[in-house]
Amino acid sequence: MDLNKHKFHGNFKLSGYEPGKITVNNEIYTTSIIISEDKLITNWKPQTIKSLSKSHLDIVLALKPEMIILGTGKTHLFIEEDLLANAFKLDIAVEVMSTHKACMLFPLMLNEQKKVAAALMP
Repeated sequence: MDLNKHKFHGNFKLSGYEPGKITVNNEIYTTSIIISEDKLITNWKPQTIKSLSKSHLDIVLALKPEMIILGTGKTHLFIEEDLLANAFKLDIAVEVMSTHKACMLFPLMLNEQKKVAAALMP
């Protein structure tokens, strides 16, 4: 999926997704990443929802987003609500969806001038 039709905001352009591959600034990543308007974290540890912990999400929360978009891989998977407790305490919206959908939503939220971070599992 080519995401190049979206306007470019910030330092990092999320430009493509296919199962197992996320493209940012023309670089292909095959492991989980966190992306925001001005930060790219390429060594985010959880590779599946089953390995996701609160401490992994705290890395995303440290970016102080208004919204977190969590891409769960090829398909949308549900996560335990208690994993999101810290985000809810800070009144941060969390959207959980397939990584394909997350990659489509992220640039749209940036275009709306939202402070958003996407945590994406390939």
